[in-house]
Amino acid sequence: YRQSGKISGIQIADREGNPGTEFGIGEHFTVKFIAKVPEHVQKIVAGLEISSLDGQKLLNIRSDGQGVVFDKSPDSDNILFIVNIPGLPLYPGIYLMDPWFAEYRGSRIDQINNQLKISIHSKGLLQSEKLIQPGRGVLLLDCQWTHECLEQ
Repeated sequence: YRQSGKISGIQIADREGNPGTEFGIGEHFTVKFIAKVPEHVQKIVAGLEISSLDGQKLLNIRSDGQGVVFDKSPDSDNILFIVNIPGLPLYPGIYLMDPWFAEYRGSRIDQINNQLKISIHSKGLLQSEKLIQPGRGVLLLDCQWTHECLEQ
């Protein structure tokens, strides 16, 4: 008999640590969640799937995608995962954020689906926010533009 793992105690906070779910485009925030890891699992990876309300998958942030694998403590089955997100360059709107964890090189142990919503607003952090046209995209980026006039 192998006990199953479970995610509990999710918190989203701004750069100062204040809980909240509303952020500017490209504004830094942190997601923390506690996972009870099954006894037989020793190495763990964690992630967040971000999607639009209509179900379009936009991003799957994974610890192992950056070479980060967590070791479980021999003293406890509970792990607090903390992911610092440098900001999402998404158009204003409401997005779903689904935290998950899995056995390293194994299958997902638990995932919280469609319960965590964040709201992205225009706060003027990016220059591109001056001209947001709804329906014209999902991502917003500031790029460097130059030009050269060519001779005839």
